[in-house]
Amino acid sequence: MLKYMAAAAALLITSQAEAQVWKLDSASSLLSFVSIKKGNVGEVHHFDNVSGSVGDDGTATIVIDTASAESGVPVRNERFREILFEVANFPEATFTADVDLDEFSELAVGETTETLLFGKLTLKDTVAAIDADVIVTRIADNAVMVQPLKPIILDAAELDLGPALETLQTVAKLSSISTAVPVDFRFVFRQ
Repeated sequence: MLKYMAAAAALLITSQAEAQVWKLDSASSLLSFVSIKKGNVGEVHHFDNVSGSVGDDGTATIVIDTASAESGVPVRNERFREILFEVANFPEATFTADVDLDEFSELAVGETTETLLFGKLTLKDTVAAIDADVIVTRIADNAVMVQPLKPIILDAAELDLGPALETLQTVAKLSSISTAVPVDFRFVFRQ
C-alpha cells in the first residue's frame, strides 16, 4: 500500500513543477488498505497522517505515520500500532521514486496520463522494490491527483509482516488473516 502512495506522489509533477516543489495536500488525499480475515471478511482501514512531496529533481517521497492507522475499532488500532507496525521502533513507512518531470509537463487542466512508477517502500527494516500503474490528472493549474490505474495488492509476507499477522491472528482468535492486502489511494499534490 505504501509503495503506491509514493508512486502517486511522483506522478504529480508538471512543467511548472520543474523548478518548484509539489507538496501532498493531506486533507484532500487518502491512503487506505483492506484486511481480509476468516477467509472472506474484508475490512477497510486508512491512515490519518500521510505527507509527501516531489522535488524539482523528480524525487518523490511519501511518508506514512504508521501510528495513524485507523480501523474504526480502538482495540484493533492499538494492535496495529503495537504488533503489526511496531510504531515505538518504526514510527514511519516511506515510499520513494524518481519521476520524469518532462512526462507530465504538457498536461492541461482536466487531462490525464498513465504511467508506471518504480520505487522503494521502506517498512520497518524491510525495503521492497515496488512498481505501480497510476493515472495522473491535472485538477487545477497548480494541482494534480494521482490514483492507481488498477487494483494494487501487496503481499504482507514479502514485507516481512507474516510473523506479526500470525500474532494478530492468535491474539484476535481468528481462523485466518490473509497476507494479500489490497491498497488504494488518492493523492493530491499542490504547487
